[in-house]
Amino acid sequence: MNHSWTRRVWRNRSLAAMLWPGTVLGLVCALTSLVGCQTVPRGGEDHQKQVATTAGTKQDPSVAKTDFHRDVTQDQEFNVHLELGRVFESQKEYSAALDEYQKSLEACARRGFGAGIKGSGEKQALAHRRIGGTLDRLGRFAQAEDHYRLALKASPDDAKVWNDSGYSYYLQSRWADSERNLKTAAKLAPDDVRIQTNLGLTLAAAGKTDEALIALSKAGGTAIAHANLGYLLAAMGQNDQARAHYQTAIELQPNLAPARQALAALDAKDLKAAQVATTIPPPVPAADASIRRTTGPSVTPVSVVPLPNPLPTPR
Repeated sequence: MNHSWTRRVWRNRSLAAMLWPGTVLGLVCALTSLVGCQTVPRGGEDHQKQVATTAGTKQDPSVAKTDFHRDVTQDQEFNVHLELGRVFESQKEYSAALDEYQKSLEACARRGFGAGIKGSGEKQALAHRRIGGTLDRLGRFAQAEDHYRLALKASPDDAKVWNDSGYSYYLQSRWADSERNLKTAAKLAPDDVRIQTNLGLTLAAAGKTDEALIALSKAGGTAIAHANLGYLLAAMGQNDQARAHYQTAIELQPNLAPARQALAALDAKDLKAAQVATTIPPPVPAADASIRRTTGPSVTPVSVVPLPNPLPTPR
């Protein structure tokens, strides 16, 4: 039995108490099964001893069969480390999450894990993808890109890897790379709402509003798509276009309260900006014509309907 690994797992058992009711019991049971357990057959210990003395001659049909394993399997080790990494990541303990994800990757990299095990490539891709997502949260995009490439090498048709790598490019304002990967993800999983929304984000940022509207419509319907596109355009300072999409969303769905609120807030901010602009004295001409001065308040876009989290949640 790998006692050192088991002790590391049990040191993390208090983490379950920080999550939700019932998790403690679930993790305790799972970890207990990792270090081995044996089902006691009917009849108690006396009956068990009797079975042991006759094991060489005839098997008692009343003895319960178990899946007892003396050692922790690599597959079990992979799953536990992966789950602990997800928990740490959800709590923004990114260094601890990376450590656990790396251990899960090491579990599947050791000799023998992939031999004859179905889905070994997908497991490696999952570990690399989780590492990439955590590195994205830390702003370490170059390292994240390396792990996404390794994930795609292990599992080329994994839509989630294409999506997360595409979103990583989006965070870096690499619109062409983001669009390519997200469109590949959309071909592999055309009904995935997250992929379509991320694609809409990228296309809008790249100025392809018509294509963005199509992708956002697949994610949430036409009215929601116009409202979300209005939000994205407002975030880029294109208030007139944002207003037009808010109005279209309201025409299509009059009871879409968030769109009405966003439109009203946008109008109010524009009005306030105009009032402030009239009270600010004109800038004093600089002696050097190359020196220019800008004034005026910035306009904060109003969030309308649910868009993706700043970074995709682990899945």
